[in-house]
Amino acid sequence: MTEQEFIRCKMQLLKLADADKQINALWLYGSHAKGLAHEHSDLDLAVQFTSFEPDIFARRMHPEMLLLDWQQSLQLRDGQLSVIDLMQAPILLGIEVLRANTLWYCRERGLMLQGVGKIMSRYETDYLQQRVIHER
Repeated sequence: MTEQEFIRCKMQLLKLADADKQINALWLYGSHAKGLAHEHSDLDLAVQFTSFEPDIFARRMHPEMLLLDWQQSLQLRDGQLSVIDLMQAPILLGIEVLRANTLWYCRERGLMLQGVGKIMSRYETDYLQQRVIHER
């Protein structure tokens, strides 16, 4: 993906996120966020949805369906875009997204910060405290 294509995709993604009331926040992570992207790099995106989906199958499929919609809207080939639900992602992947610190879109700041707080809390409980225990 060229720099021009990246900018075009970013602008379209911001419009798509804003138009979809189910999306609260959108982050870029991975090689593009780190400044290490090359022409074959995909766009790695994390979304936070505005509400929790109680049905486990629907919750799992939500980012997959979003990926297909966005891929078609952006006219991207398979493998050029990935989308994860930040609140359902493994903790270490969530931390990677947050460390990339590339929030592209946010509808409701309070909800976004609440989600970030949950991820940080789970990371602290599951990983940082365990490291301290094992170091003793």
